Amino acid sequence: LVFCHDFVFGAMTLEERHMRGDALGGIGEDVIWSYIAQLTSAVRYVHSRGKALRCLHASKVLVTPQQRVYLNCAGILDTVGDKKIHIHDQQAEDLRELGTLLLQTVCRSMEASLPSSLAASIEYLSVHYNPELKDFVVFCISQPGGAGQATIFTACARIAGRLLEQLDYAYQHHDACHRELAKEIQCGRLFRLICKLNVILERPDRHNNDANAWAETGDRYLLKLYRDYVFHQCEEDETPVVDFGAIVQSLNKLDVGTSEKITLISRDEQTILIVSYSDLKACAERSFSELLQDGNYAQQTGGGRGPMAPPPGFVEQTH
Repeated sequence: LVFCHDFVFGAMTLEERHMRGDALGGIGEDVIWSYIAQLTSAVRYVHSRGKALRCLHASKVLVTPQQRVYLNCAGILDTVGDKKIHIHDQQAEDLRELGTLLLQTVCRSMEASLPSSLAASIEYLSVHYNPELKDFVVFCISQPGGAGQATIFTACARIAGRLLEQLDYAYQHHDACHRELAKEIQCGRLFRLICKLNVILERPDRHNNDANAWAETGDRYLLKLYRDYVFHQCEEDETPVVDFGAIVQSLNKLDVGTSEKITLISRDEQTILIVSYSDLKACAERSFSELLQDGNYAQQTGGGRGPMAPPPGFVEQTH
C-alpha cells in the first residue's frame, strides 16, 4: 500500500518551525490567527462532508515561509486504522487535537499540553496573547465528548470576527497579486507591440530587386521614423537619450492609438512629418496584416513551421 502526497517546496512541519531548539523566534498573534483560520477552514471542510481528519499533529501540519498551512497524512488512518469509532467521536477528537496543536504552537513546546504543564501553558497564553485566543484554545481542548460535545461549526462561530479579518487580509493579498499580474500583462502587451514593429521594419522584399522597396515606402517609412523617434533620440550635443519612462509612455500611446500628434524627422533632416499615434497604429496594423497574408504565420497558435528561407541576395557556399 503506497500513499502519494504533493511536494510543497520550502515547507516545514509546525514542530520543526516552532518547537525545536533551532526553531525560529517568537510567534506573533497575527501569525497564530492566520494558522487558526486555515486550520479551522480545513477541519470545517472535512467535517461538513461527514469525515474526520485525524491527523492534526505538529509533525503532520506543514507551514511554508509565506505562512501557508498544509495538512499532511489525511486519510491514512481511515485506510489502515480502526473503523469502528463513531464519526462524531472522531470529529470531537479533531477539535481537541486542534486546541492541543494551537497550545503547543503558541508555547513552542510539545509538552505544553501535558496534564502537568497544562495550567502553566494556559497562564502563559493569558499573559502574552489576547483573551479571545485563550478562550478559543480552552474551548477546543476542554470538549468532553458525548452527546453534548461542540462541533467545529460552533468553534468557528466563536471566532467569526477573527475569521472575517483573515478573509480581509486574503482579499488584500489577492488585490496585490492582481496588481502585480496587471503589470506583467502590460509588459507582455508592449513586448508584442515591439515584436510587430521589428518584424516590419527594414524587412527585405522578396518580390523586388530593391531590397528596401517594401520597408522604405508607405506605412513602413512612417514606422521607421517612429522607431528613431522613440529609441534613437539624441541631445543637441549628440549625447544619446535613454529614458525608459518616455519609451514606455510612447509605446503605450501607440498601442492604444491616441489622437496625440508627434513630429517625425528623417535622419538626413530632409523630411518632417506630423502624425498622430492613431495613424501610426493603423500603419503598423496594415503592414503586419500584409505580412500575415504574404507569409506563413504559425506563431499565433504556437505551431512550428519549416526552415526559414534565406533573405534576398544570400548565396549558399558549397565546398
